[in-house]
Amino acid sequence: MKKLLLLIFPLLIVHGQFTSAEIASPRVIVDVPFSFMVGEKTLPSGEYSISRVMSLQPDSLVIRNEENFASAIFLSRPENGKVAEETLVVFNKYPNDRYFLSEILITGLTGSSKVMESELERELKTQELKKVSLNGRMRQAELDD
Repeated sequence: MKKLLLLIFPLLIVHGQFTSAEIASPRVIVDVPFSFMVGEKTLPSGEYSISRVMSLQPDSLVIRNEENFASAIFLSRPENGKVAEETLVVFNKYPNDRYFLSEILITGLTGSSKVMESELERELKTQELKKVSLNGRMRQAELDD
């Protein structure tokens, strides 16, 4: 039995390293000209990158601004749909210029990542809503250490 366990353990380590490297995700870069909310957190305007928190958890995403160190971690859920023709970052706009990060589409991938709504956004949904889409660009992510 000890021989079997010793053989399986190294294989699991190698497999885990291979899987992490294999599914390194791209980053979406977007210039946001307005302050916006992600969950309950307000982020200022600026250039942001959006990527997975960890390669093995595709529903956990992080948005960060390298200039002012603003960032937020948030959950998303996959939405089925057509293959995206362009990379877009979509915001919901409510009265009084309140923007909420809503959805991320990546060129060539089917469907999108839909951002989970905060309690505040659910309350605002009774008001008039507009969608605002910003073009993003892709940059291949470096593997996390």
